[in-house]
Amino acid sequence: MKTAHLQVNSAFSDAGIDSHNVTFQKLLEVAQINVWEWDIVDNGIIDFGSRPSLACERGSQKKGTLAYFFSQVHKDDLSGVMCRIDHALTKPDDPEYYAEFRILKNHTEYEHILARGRVVHDAAGQPVRMFGIWFSIDDLTRKNEVALLQQAAMARFSRVTTIGELASRLAHELTQPLTTSGVYLDGCINRLERGEIEKEELIRVLKKSSHYLHSAGETIHRVKNFIRRGDLVREKTSLRTVLDNAIRLAEMSYGFPVSMIILEQENLPDIKIDRLQIRQVLLNLLNNSFDALNGINIKNPEIVVELKAEDETLQIRIKDNGPGISSAIVNKLFMPFYSTKKDGFGMGLSACRSIVEAHNGQIRGGTLPGGGCCFEIQLPMM
Repeated sequence: MKTAHLQVNSAFSDAGIDSHNVTFQKLLEVAQINVWEWDIVDNGIIDFGSRPSLACERGSQKKGTLAYFFSQVHKDDLSGVMCRIDHALTKPDDPEYYAEFRILKNHTEYEHILARGRVVHDAAGQPVRMFGIWFSIDDLTRKNEVALLQQAAMARFSRVTTIGELASRLAHELTQPLTTSGVYLDGCINRLERGEIEKEELIRVLKKSSHYLHSAGETIHRVKNFIRRGDLVREKTSLRTVLDNAIRLAEMSYGFPVSMIILEQENLPDIKIDRLQIRQVLLNLLNNSFDALNGINIKNPEIVVELKAEDETLQIRIKDNGPGISSAIVNKLFMPFYSTKKDGFGMGLSACRSIVEAHNGQIRGGTLPGGGCCFEIQLPMM
C-alpha cells in the first residue's frame, strides 16, 4: 500500500520516526493502525501507516487539512468529532482526544474509525500540535451490530414464547373446570325442561357449577402472575384434598372405567403450597395416565397414587399399567412444545416442571420395570 512520503519537522520526525522509516512503517502495517499529527499553527496534517490518509485525497503528496477531514466524516458524527477536538484544545488539564466516527470509505460506503490523540502546548500554554493514532473498527462494529440484532430477535422470540406459553397454559388448564361446569349446567337445563329437578337440588348443582367457574377465573389470574413474575399463592393445605379434587376433575373428563387406588401414609402432615397450581400438576399427570390407558386392550386398567412423607419432603407417585414411555423420548418429556399427542400443546409436563420447581421441588418420570408409567413429585415440607 502506498503512503505519502513526507519529510516534516514534527514530533515524529524529530524522534526519527516518519513515513520513510521502513521498520516503523512495517510495524504500523502489521498493527493495522495509522499515526497522525496536526500542526495547529499551519493547519497541516500528516497521516501515514497501514491505510491512506483521512485528511487528504488518496495519492496526494501534500499535507492533509482539517477541512478535508471534516468533509469526509459522516454528517451525523461530525458535531461529536468537532466537540471532542474543541474539548482537547481548550482544556489544558484534559488534553486527551478520543472519538469513534464514520468516514467515507468510497463514494457510497462509510467505515467506522476509532481515533485517539493528545494536544501538545508551548511554553505559554497555547496548543501547537495534536498527535495520535487511528484504526478501523468496522469488523468489531459489525459484530456488535449483529449481536444487538440477535439480542433484539431473542427478546422478540422470548416475548412470543411467553405469550404462547401463557395461551397454552390457559387453554390446557381451563379445559376441565369449564367442561365440568358445562356438564352441570347442561344437566340442569335438561332436568328443568323435563320438570324433574327440585329447587334444593338445582341450587346444589348450580353451586358446583359456580365453584368450577370461579376456579377457572382464579386459574387465569394465577397462571398470568406465575408466567409474568413466578408468583405463587401458598397456603397450608391437605395434599389429599388437592389430590381428590384433581381426581374428580379427571374422572369426569373420561368415560371409561379405571380402578383408582390411593395409598396414603397415615398422619400425613399438611403442606404450604399453591393448591390450584399443584392441583393442575396432579391433574395433568392423571390426564396423561387416562390417555395412556384409553383405547388399549388392558383387562384391568389401573392408576395408583401414593402419598407419603420422607426426608422432609412429601412425595407423590402416580403410576399406571399402560404402555409406558419410550426410551427415545424420556429425555424430552419436560421440553416445552414437545408432545407425542396428535393435538397436544406440548405444555403439560413443561408446566408441571415449572410449577414444581417454583415450589423448590423435583419431578421426574419414566417407565416401570414391569411396564407402565410412573411420575414422582417431591415437595419440601418447609
